[in-house]
Amino acid sequence: MISVLTNSRPPRVCLQRFHPILLQPIPWRLFEQFNERAVILAGGTLTMPEINLGSSGREAVISLDRLGLDQIIIDDRTVRLGAMVRLVELASARALIPLHKAVASIGGPAIRNMATVGGNICARHPYGDLATLLLALDAQLTFSTTRGTEVVDLTAFYAAEDRPRRGRLILSVQFQLPAFQEVVFQKLGRRCVNTPSIVTVAARITRNSAGVVDRACVALGGVGDNPMRSYAAEEALIGKALDDESIGSAAQKAAAGIAPLTDSYASAWYRSRVIPIQVRRALSELQAVAT
Repeated sequence: MISVLTNSRPPRVCLQRFHPILLQPIPWRLFEQFNERAVILAGGTLTMPEINLGSSGREAVISLDRLGLDQIIIDDRTVRLGAMVRLVELASARALIPLHKAVASIGGPAIRNMATVGGNICARHPYGDLATLLLALDAQLTFSTTRGTEVVDLTAFYAAEDRPRRGRLILSVQFQLPAFQEVVFQKLGRRCVNTPSIVTVAARITRNSAGVVDRACVALGGVGDNPMRSYAAEEALIGKALDDESIGSAAQKAAAGIAPLTDSYASAWYRSRVIPIQVRRALSELQAVAT
């Protein structure tokens, strides 16, 4: 028997690489020139493996690293994160402590050194854990388009089934920095660290002087292609004290209207059963902080 060893690596593909330094008009001319044959490169944690394997089918790489989108601006409690801000920078920012737990749950140090805020927002399941928290914070996206700039609520961005993937470039995400006792993030994975999510829960709860919930935002990740709001859980909390009864009601209603997906990490059946558990844990953590 003769064994023939072959090189299984894909053939090298030469890609043109561009580093525009101005938003207008250079990137848009490149997008028009290459159309679907160009790929946008931010941190590269998802894009570079495709390029290295020769599976992207693209002819050009348009890098965003010189467009000045890497700034963190905090004005009082308003936070604006540039799309190219690396996750490791969020983890080291003392003013952004409410984001630290979500950031720490994403990959390992090497991934967080490369991954960007904009990339995490655009990443589909099983990635995008930070995006789940941003959704709970009622974040807004600022886009650059061929017509100028456009501001869109992150909730509307994820809810739009026909949202365009071309013709819009994320510049930044903006949100109001919550108090520590107002926000919580919980992630369930198959390992304790460096694991894709099975279910993530992020919630922001504000209460009036009487201890009654006057505003609630509960977001779920890992259950669909993108994070989504649990409006049923929010309605179960608003107008009530954050106690065991309201938390139990919100947890049981959290999966209403949501059809979890099945993938290699967990089945839809399993996800539908752990959603109430994770929501209860998250809300109970907020309850404990407040007491």
